[in-house]
Amino acid sequence: MILHLEPLIGQRAEEDRARLLSQVRQSAGITAVLENLRQQAPDLANIPTTTYTLYRQFEHTGFRRGYERLFFLKRAMLTRAVVEFILGDGSLRDTIQDLLWNICEETSWVLPAHEEQGPDFWELKTFTTPDSLGRPHCPDP
Repeated sequence: MILHLEPLIGQRAEEDRARLLSQVRQSAGITAVLENLRQQAPDLANIPTTTYTLYRQFEHTGFRRGYERLFFLKRAMLTRAVVEFILGDGSLRDTIQDLLWNICEETSWVLPAHEEQGPDFWELKTFTTPDSLGRPHCPDP
């Protein structure tokens, strides 16, 4: 399938959009694509929470799957919702917006295994002095 997506306005744009949607809806592979997306993201109602603890798990233990599973699940959910919306399920507009909002609100779009901050970034250090009685103390810069 060849898609021509040049910007158009007016009646021709509407005709081209309708033709493009028709091509997508009738394509031989759309059923398999949708089936795969439904297997990857069976539930569109519950957006997973990616936490700081899961994000830092790779740095502390080397285990990356915990955070990455949820990270990629959110994106699979968005892909499925958009494909189903294109195929005519107009009820998914809010779901798409919620997923986009959630992904945009992530502190970082960098996967933990690819983040580089330096060795002292991840651990909060507590400094004590003899007169501080063991209370946390941040040294002057």
